[in-house]
Amino acid sequence: MREGERHIGIAVKSIANLLDRRMHASGGCPSGDHATPMQGRIIKYLYENAPRGDLFQRDLEQYFFIRRSTATGILNLMERSGLIRRESVEYDARLKKLVLTDTALEQHRRFSRLFAENEALMERGLTAEELDQFFAVVDKIKKNLE
Repeated sequence: MREGERHIGIAVKSIANLLDRRMHASGGCPSGDHATPMQGRIIKYLYENAPRGDLFQRDLEQYFFIRRSTATGILNLMERSGLIRRESVEYDARLKKLVLTDTALEQHRRFSRLFAENEALMERGLTAEELDQFFAVVDKIKKNLE
């Protein structure tokens, strides 16, 4: 890469790395009983979306744009760590809904504070118009990649 060149992918990955590093440095993850940043994001998603009904692996795959194999690996680890349970649903024996455990709810409380701090830090100095513009650009990029 030549000096002065800018690449969207590198910028996005750099921000993701900085966020993960802040989560690790803040004591949010992982040291045996703590969730990783991605597990924290999944816990947050399940917690916030549970009121609308049962949630399944495919919901995570679609929301986070991850492959089935990636989601399976993360969920298997989360299940072994006692963060989620997979429970059968009456209306389709093939489906297993994802249910947060008490351990995950405790992790959610810790992660919520860290997520809020990171959001506030990222938004510092940005106007509402700049944030709207940022999300509009992000939405266009995601659509281009789909």
